[in-house]
Amino acid sequence: MSNLKKCEAQLNGLDEAERIYAAEDIGYMNDPEGVAILLKRLDNESSPAVRDIIFQALIRIDGDAAIEGCIRLFASDQPQLRNQAVDALRHKGEPAVPFLNSVMHNGDRDTRKLVLDTLKGKRLNGTDAIYAAALSDPDQNVVITAVENLGQVRAEQFRGRIEGLIQADSHPMLVAVCHEALAKMAYKPPVAAVEGWLPC
Repeated sequence: MSNLKKCEAQLNGLDEAERIYAAEDIGYMNDPEGVAILLKRLDNESSPAVRDIIFQALIRIDGDAAIEGCIRLFASDQPQLRNQAVDALRHKGEPAVPFLNSVMHNGDRDTRKLVLDTLKGKRLNGTDAIYAAALSDPDQNVVITAVENLGQVRAEQFRGRIEGLIQADSHPMLVAVCHEALAKMAYKPPVAAVEGWLPC
């Protein structure tokens, strides 16, 4: 029996500690074939501790399989799994961007919102197409989240698009987040702060 098969058997056993060790071992193996085993176990796993280790293992496994597996969890009916999938994808960084871009253009409104939750506070190459689509999204919550994200990272290349969202008939919440984002973009930190030094 291969090590992966042995871990799979332990991961599906009754003992919680053994399941934790098995999930850890699969993560350290860094074998893309382990992704399907981990995801299958999530469907039946009731222990929060084991779930946490499964997601840590997914973070450790390199390659597209782990990214695609986490994105599939966006469709889960369990909010905790969706949130943990977002966190795992945040750890994946730029390799996840092409997959997130595909979801932004083809997913439903809930998955599109989760894409933006994944990108929150991050400056990653290749995300301009995601935000360009998000700012034109038919769902207002998606647009608002996109504006908030762009303000947070001071993405000045989107200043014009955000200014264009401020219309007489725009929802007050959207107008408010647009003004907040534009204010953040206009802010220039002191030179000392930029250099990583602040006077006493």
